[in-house]
Amino acid sequence: MYNKHGVDQEKLSIVDPNNDVNDIAGGSSNTPRILEAFSRAFRNLQNRMSELQALPIDQRRGQSILGVILGGNYSSFDIQREHLRKCYHSSTK
Repeated sequence: MYNKHGVDQEKLSIVDPNNDVNDIAGGSSNTPRILEAFSRAFRNLQNRMSELQALPIDQRRGQSILGVILGGNYSSFDIQREHLRKCYHSSTK
């Protein structure tokens, strides 16, 4: 087990799976921002679960819990794919 004694407690530690005495986190100097992001994600998940819990079971089915932290607007990717598809089809004629 990695011992953080004498190590900067303000930084994250990532233990090397091949050598449990080696901390491979190196330059994790942005720890406060990283921890805040995890805290925000946790709060968002809690809120989403509470929202879904308030709904009848038939309205909960198929609803995403992780969408609040992983969801996004990916329409620009769809537009790009459609453009590439048109380019491909016009070049194969």
